[in-house]
Amino acid sequence: MAKVRILKNGNIITPFKILNNSSLIIEDGIISGIINSDIDFSNKSGIDIFDVSGLFITPGLIDIHTHGGGGQDCINGDIRTISNFKLKQGVTGYLPTIIASPMESILDSIDRIFKVKNSNEIFNTQIMGVHLEGIYLNPSFRGAQPLEYLRKPDLKECSDIINRIPGFVKIMTISPEVDGCLDIIGFLSKMNVIPSVGHSDASVDIIERSINLGLKHATHIFNAMGRQPQIEHGVYNPGLEDILLIKDEINCEIIADTAYVHPVMMNLLLKIKQPSRVLLVSDSMGVAGLPNGEYDIGIEKIILKNEVARLTDGRLTGSVLTMNKAIGNIMKITGIGICDAVRMASYNQAVVLGIESKKGTLDIGKDADIAVLDCNLNTVHTFINGKLVYSQKENVFK
Repeated sequence: MAKVRILKNGNIITPFKILNNSSLIIEDGIISGIINSDIDFSNKSGIDIFDVSGLFITPGLIDIHTHGGGGQDCINGDIRTISNFKLKQGVTGYLPTIIASPMESILDSIDRIFKVKNSNEIFNTQIMGVHLEGIYLNPSFRGAQPLEYLRKPDLKECSDIINRIPGFVKIMTISPEVDGCLDIIGFLSKMNVIPSVGHSDASVDIIERSINLGLKHATHIFNAMGRQPQIEHGVYNPGLEDILLIKDEINCEIIADTAYVHPVMMNLLLKIKQPSRVLLVSDSMGVAGLPNGEYDIGIEKIILKNEVARLTDGRLTGSVLTMNKAIGNIMKITGIGICDAVRMASYNQAVVLGIESKKGTLDIGKDADIAVLDCNLNTVHTFINGKLVYSQKENVFK
């Protein structure tokens, strides 16, 4: 007999519309129905009923750019701890993201993450692959990427990394203006790896050429990106961010935290790109979820103060943002509704990864990856394939 669960009396964010006071039915890990909550389930036996009255039922959130959290880093930390940290945010899928590091560390990290992915634990569906943020980046716009680990683009080396575990690397961030990176973009596209521009000051011409080669993504727009100098006094010279904004081929990640992106720029992005081309990301570091202090996590020391992470020299590093908080931030800053905000944290990511037939919306026949959030967007329950994997009330992982 099929295992049946019902989330009763919630406000379902599909995310294209809101179905108020409705119930979602799960059978054997698949969404099998959405019905009016006036139906009485009390006389039904063998059914797990979760009364989620007044709560939001959303697709499971997907974070395609995260370096860790809960005191652990994707380079050499415990992936299971990071996964549990993500469950508390309603994140049912994510890409552990690896910064520029020694080559042996990058390869070891890919192997370790894949081992967890292939385990019999719940994490085997939560981990969707990896995002390599580096190693072929412009040193002048490296941000918090360690300079000593940036490398000259090399097709054979890139091929060895991508083919180490075929299909596991999903996104690779590169700087197209760096000599040799245009060849890398073409190679990645042929290998079905998403080339993403980041840590860059590429010109309009180079981005045009990159798009023709398969560029379709921008890593944390408005962070670690340069501008072209004026053509002459008083004449504006369009640069990287300008061309990324107007090109429909490009999807843009955004860190929805005012410590990293000015509110005006968030509004500009939404006005031009619209919610369909914007993806919320956490870009969270291993210090996410920890109290203020100095930490030696990953490959560099990080100082965390007032929810802002910096290197010891004062430079901003990745954030401590959570995905559910990112939804609230983008709503407050830009005035968009919850449907659009949830879309930018779930469906858009599924489309980019090519898994929208199974993930990213609450539709009959799709995987029951679900987040239940309260009115303040705190996570109450998280389900993966219909299984309860996190519950705020019990404060334990199932």
